[in-house]
Amino acid sequence: MSNLGPYQDMTIDAYNHGGPKKYIHKKIGFGATIGGSIVTAVGVIITIVNECISRRKERTVYTIEKKTTCNNGQELVVGDEFRVKNVIGDNVIIELLDDNNTLNIISYNSLQDVSNFRIGGKKK
Repeated sequence: MSNLGPYQDMTIDAYNHGGPKKYIHKKIGFGATIGGSIVTAVGVIITIVNECISRRKERTVYTIEKKTTCNNGQELVVGDEFRVKNVIGDNVIIELLDDNNTLNIISYNSLQDVSNFRIGGKKK
């Protein structure tokens, strides 16, 4: 036998699989199966992580520290508790934890000034 390295190994494998066409088809099929499985697994992992992050964000309860007014005119008084539902640009959708659990929109800067809510957890 000669010393052809990987080429020699490939030709021996092709011979054992019934020829180069069958060998290539099996390698491509195996690669597609493994690649597809990896892509699917990564997608599932990303989905699970995103759901965990959003659930944790919705469970955190924040408190109003100064009196203010929301964009829809509702007043927020000291001691009101809320959860953040979504952040869209400079606006934050909050859910007040009162009898009605109402949703309100307030600007991020106003909310940061009047409550203990911070994106990233640090006060500017």
